[in-house]
Amino acid sequence: MPIYQPGDTVRLSTKFLVGTTPTDPTTVVLEVMGPFATTPSLYTYALAEITRDSTGVYHKDILVPSDVPSWGIWTWRWIGTGTAAGVDEGTFNVELSLASTALLCSVDDVRAFLDKPVGDVAQDDTIQGFIARASDVIRTWTGREFVAAGINPATRLFDVGGYNGSREVPIGDLASTPTAVGVVDADGVSVSTVAVATNVVALPLARGPGDPITSLRLRSAVALSGSYLLSVTGTWGFPLIPGDVRQACITTVGIWMRRDIQAFTQTFNVSEDRLERPEALPSAARAMLNHYLRIGAA
Repeated sequence: MPIYQPGDTVRLSTKFLVGTTPTDPTTVVLEVMGPFATTPSLYTYALAEITRDSTGVYHKDILVPSDVPSWGIWTWRWIGTGTAAGVDEGTFNVELSLASTALLCSVDDVRAFLDKPVGDVAQDDTIQGFIARASDVIRTWTGREFVAAGINPATRLFDVGGYNGSREVPIGDLASTPTAVGVVDADGVSVSTVAVATNVVALPLARGPGDPITSLRLRSAVALSGSYLLSVTGTWGFPLIPGDVRQACITTVGIWMRRDIQAFTQTFNVSEDRLERPEALPSAARAMLNHYLRIGAA
């Protein structure tokens, strides 16, 4: 099954035959239904929504949306009536995009690592499932949010608690300067709106292009109390997935697929046909990830 990502253009083609002779139907309709749709989208040749390439041969380019959920199995059906009546149908798969999900590598990355030949897609769904699991294991083990899970940008709350003395509040991983910061009380009622440009210092000060903001220092003009919460609105995660993190995910999935128990410092159950509940990170992946560890995570 072909695999695409949000933002890709998928060309759906068909050929109508009478016997072995390409023949134009009286009408040509294409139905396309995404995994989150409740009714199919309809396209017709009569309304110039479908391209005729030659006698009996037609195609339609479908843009997979990237601004709404679109991952999963898409179905399509060509319908011809009259002179060349017939039906042609099939599916294609849209995988979760690294730009909009918490996955740390792609199916193509793992296929290249495993040196999969072109056309050998039988294990692609398994690879995608392992990528999701490996991404979750890496996120949990390091305590880092390399790619934001859920809605992004978003507003999150952080306990000021014992940080009101230092005025430096840890906020996890934030990809860029927050768009809004506020102080709220324990009931969620706004205490004050903080001017980001003048009263917030994003730390660490020395950050590379791919490094996240991990804490905010509030200047003395901002009134704080141990019972207050800091409200931060922004884009969460790292600005970029670090190359070694991506490689750690690729390596982990590749080793899981190869069932290479010797690559682990702890073992996991392997059946004759499949890897069962892969949880351990291979030693090679841990070595790549060690310097990202947040204290208390591993």
